[in-house]
Amino acid sequence: MWLSVEEMKRLAEGLAKLNLIWTESGEPMVFQKEPRVPPDPLLPFVPWKPIKPRREGTMEIDVTSNGGSAVADLPSERVCGVVEQLDGAFTTPTAINIFRSERDEWGCKVPGFNPHETLPTYVTRSEAAILINLLPLASDLRSKGSDIDWEELELKGLNERDYWFFTIYNGPRQAKGSAPAGRFAVNKQTADVWGMDSGKMVHSPEIDAVEAVIRREHKTSATWIDYYRNHPLMRHSE
Repeated sequence: MWLSVEEMKRLAEGLAKLNLIWTESGEPMVFQKEPRVPPDPLLPFVPWKPIKPRREGTMEIDVTSNGGSAVADLPSERVCGVVEQLDGAFTTPTAINIFRSERDEWGCKVPGFNPHETLPTYVTRSEAAILINLLPLASDLRSKGSDIDWEELELKGLNERDYWFFTIYNGPRQAKGSAPAGRFAVNKQTADVWGMDSGKMVHSPEIDAVEAVIRREHKTSATWIDYYRNHPLMRHSE
């Protein structure tokens, strides 16, 4: 599960306040992954089984990094109170949903949370390509007799976790005289189309209609769109 730096910091601060006894090591931890069989239909993006604690009647908390690792045991009677405290560390919708699903599995009540409500799924590369072909720029080039082409854009620092990136060409990209006509990004979370050169969201009746269909198919809620709509095209570290 991907967390932001801010979420990880809040989670670490929350763990530090639990007054647990930590066993430390100078070596990173190695986790043995065991696939979920059959897959969980509510968490299709979590293919592995939860790791069993080393001691019966406890929740095992493992912390690891390149510089070393630490492990602590949380008694079962403290679990629900502790995970409720840690819940506030998360702001990413996916992280919130997964964490609260785990809370529910542990038998901890989560007010207002429905564990049977599935998360939205990602916009696929094929769906993104359909939107790219509907761009006003593409329609304008076709109206002038150009046989447009496109390819995925590869550039260091792009936020490929949240976007598909494309370059549109005026004519087949391998043909002599073909030139890039524009660069665009499609948000994998929301289906929004952005012009990379203009920095603006692209709209047209055709694009808006297809975006609505894609969002319905992927169960993309308004809250999800509000959170992911303005994620940067470039990674924060760049």
